Amino acid sequence: MGIPISFDKGDSFRQTNSMKRLLLSFVLMMLVSMVHAEESKEIVKWFRLAAEQGNAIAQTNLGVMYYLGTGVIKDMVEAHAWFNVGSAQGNENARGLLPMAEEEMTKDQIAEATKLAREYFEKYGKEK
Repeated sequence: MGIPISFDKGDSFRQTNSMKRLLLSFVLMMLVSMVHAEESKEIVKWFRLAAEQGNAIAQTNLGVMYYLGTGVIKDMVEAHAWFNVGSAQGNENARGLLPMAEEEMTKDQIAEATKLAREYFEKYGKEK
């Protein structure tokens, strides 16, 4: 059953599930960071292809690659933009990762990422 995060009866289940999703995202980040550099570039290539087809999971995973700098140069603006697109499509992991990215960004970077996310969403926002 586990210990609820909150004593509010209505929120404890939702918060526990959110924490589980965030933990899974963190585990994914750790696994991805252990992948060899050449393999990472190949993974980025496939995540990008799927992300550009509108796949919210791939969009989120591409954001993780940018967040970690695995297979690409670390870029918090790109990470945030892809997390934002994945989140807009209902990916809860992406929604949970946005604040983590924002902790490492300036206000100007967040504004730039938000603008980029709008462009990406118009191009890649719906699965094709």
